[in-house]
Amino acid sequence: MSVSPSTTDSLVLSSSSRGAREHCLQNLDLLEEIIQHIGGGSSAKINDLRRDRHSLLQVALTCRALSPSATKFLWRSLGNLLPLLQLLPSFTERNGTYYLLGAITPPEWDKFDYYAAYVQEIRDESFPDDAKVEPSVYLQLAIRKAPILPNLRRIKYMSASGCSPYQVLLYALSPLREVEMRGAPDSEAGFDTATMGEVIFTALGSANSRITTLVLTGQLYTILSDHITLDRLESLTLEDMKGTIDTSVVRWIGSIPTLLSLTLRIREQDSWDQKFLSSRGLFKALLHLQLEGRTDPNSGRLFLRLISSEILQTLKMHPAWLRPDASKEIVYIQRVIAQWSKSLCDLELSLSGATMSRGDQIDLKGLFGHLHRLRHLNFLLIAQIPDAGELLSSLYSLPHLETLELSITFPAGLGMDLVTQLAQHCPKLQFLQIPLAITQLSLFSTTPVSEHNLKTLVIFPTPDPLLNDQPSSLVDVVNVARHLDRLFPRLTAVRYYLPERFGSQENETWENVQELVFAFQDVRRCTKIQQTGVDMHRRTASLVSE
Repeated sequence: MSVSPSTTDSLVLSSSSRGAREHCLQNLDLLEEIIQHIGGGSSAKINDLRRDRHSLLQVALTCRALSPSATKFLWRSLGNLLPLLQLLPSFTERNGTYYLLGAITPPEWDKFDYYAAYVQEIRDESFPDDAKVEPSVYLQLAIRKAPILPNLRRIKYMSASGCSPYQVLLYALSPLREVEMRGAPDSEAGFDTATMGEVIFTALGSANSRITTLVLTGQLYTILSDHITLDRLESLTLEDMKGTIDTSVVRWIGSIPTLLSLTLRIREQDSWDQKFLSSRGLFKALLHLQLEGRTDPNSGRLFLRLISSEILQTLKMHPAWLRPDASKEIVYIQRVIAQWSKSLCDLELSLSGATMSRGDQIDLKGLFGHLHRLRHLNFLLIAQIPDAGELLSSLYSLPHLETLELSITFPAGLGMDLVTQLAQHCPKLQFLQIPLAITQLSLFSTTPVSEHNLKTLVIFPTPDPLLNDQPSSLVDVVNVARHLDRLFPRLTAVRYYLPERFGSQENETWENVQELVFAFQDVRRCTKIQQTGVDMHRRTASLVSE
């Protein structure tokens, strides 16, 4: 019996496909890479976590080859301990409360330990209303084996979720790397809120602590004290803390030898005596400092005196100016920035709310002119400046700038000639936010296409309605698009600035500008391809004629 060629081809193709599929299913590394993209994301939203877990469950039920890898990712991130506890038959409910009743056999513990070893992250999802767990359950787990989660690396504790502090204490026995505590813990078993928070934090900061990242929100500053050991801590974030940052707290934070990143808010009530302010050797290794909210100028100035690091790379400040005169504070900020002129790479500075004395002006070159290593600058300014030219000229000595966000509210925007000069002096810009003056834009004339690599342009609004910052006619739209295409030929986004409170609204006029910019890029790309084809044809014809 003969077999047709088409049938043979089909058999070969089927065998080849089956072989490739089997090879893929046998490659565990490849399977885990695929499954990680299906449901192994790092989203912080509980709904996303539930969706990911549902997707992973479906994959795990697909076939035996996929099940081990999918199971690994399914258990990697949990919202709480309930899925693990439900593996134990003795985890039963009585009168609305769950207990561990009766003996647990070795095979049952083996099953519990098998899945517990997969858990790397707890995102603190509250138990269902009908799943109240008796605190003795956590004690039984800790006595039997510690840590019960040997590979747990990250926890996010939120008191509002109803998560028991005893559950958090159980997590603290694991080799944690990242900890986030939001909201003061609830009081339980006779402990008040402050004492419970101190107990939890003391457990986290044990002598063998491996925590490198710590985020505290809404906690009491009193939980930070000398008897807490966090010698491996690299990043510390303190948000909406209660109480004051006294001398002991600052000394504790500043003495952490490995601390590289610090985010906190300095308020008016935070103050320190002169003897302590003369201390040296605090914050030696600090690379990134972010002063949140409106920093009190007096306390902020005193705190900055304590920073001994000579290698600070990131500084973010939003001063709360003393009115009616902010001139002295601005001079002081210039001095602060100057001390890290050789190391600073990322600067975010807000001078909003600054009230200048008559005749006083901000020395922009004094602020930025010496920061030759600066790569990212976010500058918000509401104050007197002579003109836009001086502002930009202060940036011409920053050739390494990659991101420039100018949120400036002086009436006249920047003309295209000034933007052109900025592009010439800052050739590495990838992201640019500026107030652009459309009314001052000259009609387009043919100019060479530059080699600039700017990818994103954001138009910051001008406050004067007479100086429109949006093209008002089709001619203006085409004119603006041609200018931008020639100046920034690799643009991937052109949009109008909208504050976060307006959500994701779009500006139709600037959308039209963006579409035209893309159209000009397509034409130029096609023209280049056609020209390449013509050149190849000419070279071929020349070779043939020879």
